[in-house]
Amino acid sequence: MAVNYDKLPYRIGAQGIVFDDNDNVLLVQLNAYNKTDWNFPGGGRETGETGEENVLRELSEELGVDQTNFKVLGKSEQILKYDFSEEFRAKQLPRALQYRGQIKDQFFVKFIGDKAKINIDKNEVRKYQWAAAEDLPKFLHFRVTGQLEEANQAIAEYLSKFKQTN
Repeated sequence: MAVNYDKLPYRIGAQGIVFDDNDNVLLVQLNAYNKTDWNFPGGGRETGETGEENVLRELSEELGVDQTNFKVLGKSEQILKYDFSEEFRAKQLPRALQYRGQIKDQFFVKFIGDKAKINIDKNEVRKYQWAAAEDLPKFLHFRVTGQLEEANQAIAEYLSKFKQTN
C-alpha cells in the first residue's frame, strides 16, 4: 500500500547554526546524506524537551563534546519547514517513512570549546567542516527548497543581532 506523505506529520526538531570565534560556521555531513550534501547539525526533539535542550543535546551527541562547549546566543526568527525529497524517502530511512518532512527551530550557538576535542559520532556523522559564510554555496545545495538562501538569511540575522555584542 502506498504511503500518502501529505497526510503524515512533520518531525519537530532544532538545528544549531554554530559559529567559532572567527564567525566560521559548522557544517556536518550525515551518513544518511550523499557525499556532497551538508547541513547544520541538529535533529529531532524528544518528548518534554525544549528547543534549546534539543539543540544542545544534538550538538553534544553529533560532535562528541559536552554541552558546556556551546553557548546558545538566541533563537532565530526563522523556522525551517520542508518536506523530505523522493530521493530521501527512497532510502527507506525510518524518519522519511514516518514523517512528511521536518519543522526545525534554529538556534545561534557559539562554540566556546577546544575544536581539537571534537570527536564526531561516526554512526551518524560522516564528517564535519568549518566554513566561512562566503563559502557556503560550495556546501549547501542538497535541498531544493532553498537551503542556501535560508542559511544566508539566518547568518545575516546572526550578524545583525549578535556580532556587535560578542
